[in-house]
Amino acid sequence: MKIEDLEKIYPKIPAMICKSGCTDCCGPVPWSKSEWDSVEDKREVGDDLHCPYAKHGICDIYAQRPLICRLFGVVDHPAMTCPHGLGPLLEKMPHETASRILNQYHDKLDE
Repeated sequence: MKIEDLEKIYPKIPAMICKSGCTDCCGPVPWSKSEWDSVEDKREVGDDLHCPYAKHGICDIYAQRPLICRLFGVVDHPAMTCPHGLGPLLEKMPHETASRILNQYHDKLDE
């Protein structure tokens, strides 16, 4: 999957309102090769499996964050719900729409 393909998918995802300083959703993160290649500062995950880019209550790579990070909190699905009850600026993305986006993502990973 090329970064250009991802840049066509990302705008379809609503913007999320986050709690300042929160990194509660920043656990193990799956990356496509293109997403990983777009990050200059490569960091290793520690023993706690917390995302190495969310160490100080902010995301150090917010503009380059992977698709799953962009979807968390904005999708209308219990597994993707913010633990603080926050969500997108507008309305939550229907689970079916998120599934289509993830299918596009996975299809492109195979190319």
